[in-house]
Order: sequence, then C-alpha cells, then structure tokens
Amino acid sequence: MVVRRLVRDPHLYEPPHDGQPPAGWVRVLLILTCSGVSFSHGTNDGQKSIGLIMLTIIGLLPATFALNPMDAAGIKALPQYAAQATPLVERYASGAKDALDAAQRLQKAGPTLSADPSAGPQSEPRASPQQSSDPGAGAQVDPIATRSGIRAEVYTLSATLKGIGSDKKVSKEDRTLADKLRGGMHSAVEYAPWWVRLLSAACLGFGTMIGYKRIVHTLGERIGKTHLTPGQGASAELVGALLIGTAGFTGLPVSTTHIITSGIAGTMVGSGSGINPAMLTRIAMAWLFTLPVTIAVAAALFYVLAPAAGG
Repeated sequence: MVVRRLVRDPHLYEPPHDGQPPAGWVRVLLILTCSGVSFSHGTNDGQKSIGLIMLTIIGLLPATFALNPMDAAGIKALPQYAAQATPLVERYASGAKDALDAAQRLQKAGPTLSADPSAGPQSEPRASPQQSSDPGAGAQVDPIATRSGIRAEVYTLSATLKGIGSDKKVSKEDRTLADKLRGGMHSAVEYAPWWVRLLSAACLGFGTMIGYKRIVHTLGERIGKTHLTPGQGASAELVGALLIGTAGFTGLPVSTTHIITSGIAGTMVGSGSGINPAMLTRIAMAWLFTLPVTIAVAAALFYVLAPAAGG
C-alpha cells in the first residue's frame, strides 16, 4: 500500500504477460531486493549449513578439528580458564557436579592441549584404553580421543557459566567474569575455517539454482488468487530481507520460507486480490507436521544406530 502511494508507474503493478520481462527499472529493483533476501538468507541459513559441515569434519577428523587449530593460544589457556571458573561454579552452582568434573579434567589436560593437531594421526602416540580415558596422562594420551573429549568438557563447563552469567542473584563482578571466561573458552570450540564458509555458500547457491523453479511457481502463482506482480514481489522481498537479516545478526531462530511466504500473502491481502486458502492450508500443514516428524525420524535413527556406536 505504501509503494502504491509513492510510485505511480503501472509497470510495477502488472503481472507478467506471455513471458515478457518487466520494464528495465523494475528488473533492477527486483534484482536489488532479491539480492537483499539472498544475503540475509545466507547469514541465517548459512549458520545451519556451516554447523552441519563442522559436525561432519569434527566427527571424521576429531584430532584436527575438535579444537580450533588456528587458536593455539586459546586452547593452551583452557586449563587457566577452568581454574578461574572452578570457584564460581563451587560458589553459585555447587550442585553442578558435571561442571566441576569438567573443570578438573580441563585443568589436567595441559599436555594434551599442547599437542600439535596438524601432526596427523600417524605421529600421535597411542595408549591403552585405560590411559586414553585420562586426559592428564600426558604424552601417552591419544589426541584423537582426548581432544574431542575436551571439546565436550568445554561445553559442559560453558553451560554452567552461562547460567551464572545470567543469574541476577550473582554479583555483577562475578557475572562479568563468568561471561569473560565463557567467551575465552568458546574461541577454542566455536569456529569455522574460511573454506567451510565458502563451501556453505556454494552449497546454498547451487541448491537454490537447481531447485528454485517449484518454489518460485508456488510463491508467485499459487499463494494469491492472482499472479504476483513486481511491486508485490519487491515489497515482500524488502520486508523479508530486513527481518531475516535482523534475525541472522541477533541469533533469533526464523525461517526464510515462513517470512517470504507470509510477506507475499500480506501483499495479496493489501492489494485486495485475496489469497488462495487451499494453498495456504497445505503450506501451514507442512509447517505443522515438520517438527514432530523430524523428531520422530531422528529418535528412530538414534535408537537404531546408538547400539552400533556403543552408545
């Protein structure tokens, strides 16, 4: 409605005719708004694909990627962070035995944390199962086992520090210290190499290029009772880019599909053309069933695969 009042050019409100492209300035507008959606979509969904890639390479090469190989100083400082965190945990989360145990194990892990992850598995000393279970066993500990274990200890301790940092009953100084220690430890485990980011961008780009037609057809022709016009598309894309981009930088969990679909439906209502109830019902049902079905499939796979993995 705002665009209708500000821009009077009829080309912006006419649906495509016989496959003819819109006017030149309209095409430029759509390219800009579409690029905004693409950028914001990357900042949001890129986090998911980067996370999946990192989980894969950490699982396959834990001795190299369980801890950030580019942050040797941060890794070596983990025992010091754990030593400073122990009094906070004892004072404000005395019941968190797992966190206390994690802090103690991290303090004993100095020799393992000093190992060079780039040396490769062939140069890493192996130990018996009894030795490998002790992160403080020194040079005889297998880094492939212990570095992934240390990653888990960092997350265990970090979760307790997060609770301390957000507890208003804790003094301001101790909350600040908890947040500082948590941030220092996270640099060793929360990272993504540059090539992982490029791979994520490439996967998102190629996936969109290959599978876009069906989505475009649904969004452009089936959500409303009439074909989407350039003005409606630009409006939905502009609002979507702003919302998705904001969520990407603030960490809010949103879906690009949900936002763009809702934006297009809003333009249909605003223009008076109306929406297609049958299509919106199908989309809503798909959204509604996605979560429970995903939970059920993941639970079933875990139940089947856990015994084989020794879980």
